[in-house]
Amino acid sequence: MSTLRNSFRRKKRRSAQQLEICPGLNGFEELRKYIKQGSEFCKDVSIIIQERADLEGHYAKNLNKLSQKLVKATTGNLGSLADGWRSVASVMEQEAELHK
Repeated sequence: MSTLRNSFRRKKRRSAQQLEICPGLNGFEELRKYIKQGSEFCKDVSIIIQERADLEGHYAKNLNKLSQKLVKATTGNLGSLADGWRSVASVMEQEAELHK
């Protein structure tokens, strides 16, 4: 436990020393720059996540269309092969729902 405290104290001293070295109002400009970079990074990440969401929506829509085509193609056909493809169409519909 004491080593943890000593480590924390050393880190605290180092950060205090770093503040004294920083030019300006005790590192205010550096902090402002750091916050600005973080804000820009967050904006970039949010744009990427929005693009991913749009792609997921298009994927779900197209997957649903494809499953409907498969259902239409298997309608009226008998046999285990048609049953298997209907199951594939059902799974495609379920996956499309997950991506919406």
